[in-house]
Amino acid sequence: MYAFSLYRAGPLAARGHNHVVQAKTITGEIALSPDFQRSTFSIVMPVADFIVDSAEARMVEGEEFAKLPAPEFIEGTTRNMMGSKVLDAAPFPEIEIRTVDVIGPSWAPDVTLRIRLKGVERDMTVPVAIQYANNRLEAITVFEVKQTDFGISPLSILGGALQVADAIRVRMRIVAEKS
Repeated sequence: MYAFSLYRAGPLAARGHNHVVQAKTITGEIALSPDFQRSTFSIVMPVADFIVDSAEARMVEGEEFAKLPAPEFIEGTTRNMMGSKVLDAAPFPEIEIRTVDVIGPSWAPDVTLRIRLKGVERDMTVPVAIQYANNRLEAITVFEVKQTDFGISPLSILGGALQVADAIRVRMRIVAEKS
C-alpha cells in the first residue's frame, strides 16, 4: 500500500479539501543480501492506477480527511493530477523508486531512495521499519516530498487564496514474500 496525502493551503484553505491518493498497483523486486547494507529494492507504480479519495483511505488518514469530497471534486482532482501541470501521465506513466544506499540495522535502516517522477530524479534518505517472519518481509516508512523538487507547481487558484501545499506526506507499507 502506498498513499500520498495532499493538504489544502492558503487563506481560503477551509473551503478546500485534503486529498488521499493511493497507488493500488505496485510492482518491484527486493534483493536481500547477507550483508544487509548491500540489499536493494525497486518499485514501479503506474499513475493511471492511482485512486483518489477512497472512503477507506480517507478514514485511515484521520480527522482532517473525515469528510469525503463530492464526486465532481474527486474527478477534478484526478483530472488535474494526471494532467501536464502535475504528473503529466501521458509521457510519464510511472513513478519509479529504487535504493541508492542502506545504512543501519536490518530492523530500522535509513534508506536513501532515488525517486523518478515526471522525468526528474531526486535522492532522499528516509527511515524504514522492517519486520521479517516466515519468508515474509514488511517495510514501513513515512516521509515527505515537495512537489517543487520535481518541477511541479502546486495547484493554486483565486490568486493563491486556495492552494495545494507543496509538501506531500508519503506513507508506504510494502509486504514481500520470498519467491
